[in-house]
Amino acid sequence: MYIIYDDFYLKHQNAPDHPENADRLTAIKEALNNWKFKDKIAIKKPRAATDRQVEMVHDKNYIQKIKNLSKMGGLSYLDPDTAVTKYTYDCALLAAGGCFVGLDLIFNI
Repeated sequence: MYIIYDDFYLKHQNAPDHPENADRLTAIKEALNNWKFKDKIAIKKPRAATDRQVEMVHDKNYIQKIKNLSKMGGLSYLDPDTAVTKYTYDCALLAAGGCFVGLDLIFNI
């Protein structure tokens, strides 16, 4: 089993009480490390998606908005439930690129 993961994902932070936070990734990682089949897991590093790849799914203006909010630093919100920090854009590129790594693994096995 492959897991596509990078500790950089932990840098995208929402409010501490939001379900999408770094603690959930840490808990999953810990559970997998304690799993009896952990020797069957191969961790693969994601690569950042290219602009072209992201633009296949998202509008250029939306991408630019997130990029700009990330550059501002601090904590901004796209909506009441979606936080943007200085790491959000890079984390999103890495997560999206991780999907392509997964596809490579599926189609090259």
